[in-house]
Amino acid sequence: AGTFSNTALASAANPLNPTGPPITDDSDDPDNTTDIDPDNDGSPDDPTVTDLRQPLLDITKQDTYADTNGNGIIDAGDTINYVFVVTNTGTVDLTGISVTDALATVTPATTIDLVAGAIDNSTYTASYVITAADVTAGTFSNQALVSALNPLNPLGPSITDDSDDPDDVTDVDPDNDGSPDDVTTTDLRQPLLDITKQDTYVDTNGNGIIDAGDTINYVFDVTNRGNVDLTGISVTDALVTVVPATTIDL
Repeated sequence: AGTFSNTALASAANPLNPTGPPITDDSDDPDNTTDIDPDNDGSPDDPTVTDLRQPLLDITKQDTYADTNGNGIIDAGDTINYVFVVTNTGTVDLTGISVTDALATVTPATTIDLVAGAIDNSTYTASYVITAADVTAGTFSNQALVSALNPLNPLGPSITDDSDDPDDVTDVDPDNDGSPDDVTTTDLRQPLLDITKQDTYVDTNGNGIIDAGDTINYVFDVTNRGNVDLTGISVTDALVTVVPATTIDL
């Protein structure tokens, strides 16, 4: 119904006729300026109507990393893709719903309508191209906004909600609307190591023959292929002695 309406009755004993009908008046809603007066007693009798309509929106923003250039490393030019789930969590139908994002391109640039309780998880997507600055920072964070026309006041402020990261269980709710608004943060840190092992044969006994007692020497090249600093790096080999038996940082 969207509203609850009722009327109270005030009554008193009739001072002019104790056995006669009581003096009565139906309650009036002071917020209602209609001021109907069906009994013409000069006292309005508008029923008190409570508006139970509550327009509310919720949006989640799920991120997925894509290795666009296929090099196996999180670097500039790769992509973060987003999927949005928009829910009408209120008690009234909403129209003109749109999703915008200041840092990512949202498609399609159209609006949808949702009846109360309805969920849309397939209309809106977005993408963002990672920059070198993002990789240096180690994370990329941003937030989308869903908005709808105000069904209670077409000229009033839109019904809005900031997106929430469903993977973040912090569930901050700064506007206290019961819908968390955690910023969606993509972790761009990628620790990667690479090692090469170059062999060189040495004729240790100098007899010109590869035989017992000769030596194979190895040189290792260790590379930090990732985008985050690494410490405590060591090299071990089950069959040969690696020197020095210390660690390095790269």
